[in-house]
Amino acid sequence: MKKLILTIQLVLTLNVITFAQNIFMNGLDSRTQIEIRNPNIQTGHGMYPRSFFDTIYSFPTPGVFPTGHAWDGLSYWNLDVDSRLIYKLNKSGDIIKSIPIPAGIGGSDLTWDGNNLWLSDEQSARLLKIDTSSGLVLSSFRLPDSASADPNSWGLTWDGTYLWHSQYGPSHRIFKLNPKNGQVISSFDPFSSNVFGIEWINGFIYGINLVYDTIWNSSIYKFDPSSGMILDSASWEVPYPLGLI
Repeated sequence: MKKLILTIQLVLTLNVITFAQNIFMNGLDSRTQIEIRNPNIQTGHGMYPRSFFDTIYSFPTPGVFPTGHAWDGLSYWNLDVDSRLIYKLNKSGDIIKSIPIPAGIGGSDLTWDGNNLWLSDEQSARLLKIDTSSGLVLSSFRLPDSASADPNSWGLTWDGTYLWHSQYGPSHRIFKLNPKNGQVISSFDPFSSNVFGIEWINGFIYGINLVYDTIWNSSIYKFDPSSGMILDSASWEVPYPLGLI
């Protein structure tokens, strides 16, 4: 299996690097290219110029199959389905601690709500709220794809009040969820069947469209969360991207 590299992408605003607003990407390839993108730049719903990207730095992930990740303001959480652990890492990628993925759960993506981790699981189509101190599951809800014989539940992000969840495949949607009960508040069609990792940044949802037939043809979309309209897009050349924060 190829060694996986975690790529770190820093958001630059007014020439100030703010780590709390960084974008992180999982890429499944030892040749991963790290790119930098400012989500505040408007390009009129077109491709970002190639010259806009630059390499910052990267570090290897602790496990060989990272999928989801989250940033809690101080540390980075990385879900690895091979080791069945959720790692807490510092900014250099050193392991601070780890907690086991709950029994019966595979794991797809993570997000942080200010106090606890949330985990989405593709195969069981479950949404879990996890206490990072103990690893205990505080609550568990069914995701919208739970009635499917082959669920496609994946991305997860937090907007400060609500959770957002991406579902890929034939029934692709992005859902706004109530964190108290997991119920759907609203949803929109992302116009692509393979939006995996999503992230809430400055009032917008960014989503990674994964293209399976080539490792270099994925894209990132900027969505209006109210209408689902694509406001901008760009080529995303991190191989096989699965997560975004």
